[in-house]
Amino acid sequence: MALAKTASPPSPAAFFIPLEDDAWVDALDVIYDTAKAFAARNLHETGPASMRFIKGTKAQLGRPRDYCSVEFIFTGKTTWANEVVAGYDQALRARFGNEVRTHWGQLVGDPSPEEMRAMYPQYDRWRTIRDELDPKGCFLNDWQEMILPPLAQP
Repeated sequence: MALAKTASPPSPAAFFIPLEDDAWVDALDVIYDTAKAFAARNLHETGPASMRFIKGTKAQLGRPRDYCSVEFIFTGKTTWANEVVAGYDQALRARFGNEVRTHWGQLVGDPSPEEMRAMYPQYDRWRTIRDELDPKGCFLNDWQEMILPPLAQP
């Protein structure tokens, strides 16, 4: 049996909120209030939402603490998905600042160089190693060049 091809692929977005001090519980209230405001305009989530808990890592571009990931999936034809995700992002950052991390390459806006360094304190060390191993940038694509800032100049 052949699987049907999806004409409009789903659009995901994920936010990572620290577990300390039950920040993730507060984040659910922020998301609920934001979703309620969108619902008043008849803009609703059109796919599943999920939560999962992730152990922190020492990886230079990893999540250094334990996090709760709140993930949203919108059906491909949801024309307001970007607006809703931007609303969640803005509301969560207003409450938690750079403690909120996002999943790159999804509906959430790409981090600026300043945000990248604030979220990943070891970013410049990682970038130094990356550049040493690939000095000509053979393994970078256009999107990576856009979101991965060059080394900070002294």
